[in-house]
Amino acid sequence: MKQIDYYHYKTATILCHKCGWSGFGEELSQGEIFSTFMELECRTCAEKLVIVPYPTLETVLEKGTDQEKESARASIAFREKIIASEITKKSDVPPFLGPLSISLLENYIEGQNYLDIYVNGTKIWTEQVYYEYGTRVAEILDVLQYQYPNQIARVEYEHTYLFCGDSSYGAMAVKEKVAELTKAYLENK
Repeated sequence: MKQIDYYHYKTATILCHKCGWSGFGEELSQGEIFSTFMELECRTCAEKLVIVPYPTLETVLEKGTDQEKESARASIAFREKIIASEITKKSDVPPFLGPLSISLLENYIEGQNYLDIYVNGTKIWTEQVYYEYGTRVAEILDVLQYQYPNQIARVEYEHTYLFCGDSSYGAMAVKEKVAELTKAYLENK
């Protein structure tokens, strides 16, 4: 299969070696769609002919239309806002002594989703979240384990559609992390 850049596949000349069809990339049929690329098939025999990787935001800023560039800039700003809001091992959080109860609660403010982080009923952090943020919760628990080593006795979190979407990986990662935290607390109390 041939790989063609997103911004050139429509005008590329394509030949199907299976049935002999010839034409431009824009005439191909949509094949399977993946998270990082799409496949295009022969419109006559359905042979997979082309892989088209989706452009990165940087590529869109370089080669995209004005509208695409505006959308890319908005995506970059959104991503930077989320990253800036994330709790990290270097974050300034209040000191607590165990046993600690951690609560992670979704909050919806002005069209945006947030996760409020509580320790023993005191809100210590709020960060913006996005669809399928379950793996991020596992990362948050890792940060809290670093901030409060062997002190976390209990973790409560909402298991919503936003949390895991159609992926069970995030929920599984959180469940494993909670078990690890509980075990560390019990072994060191």
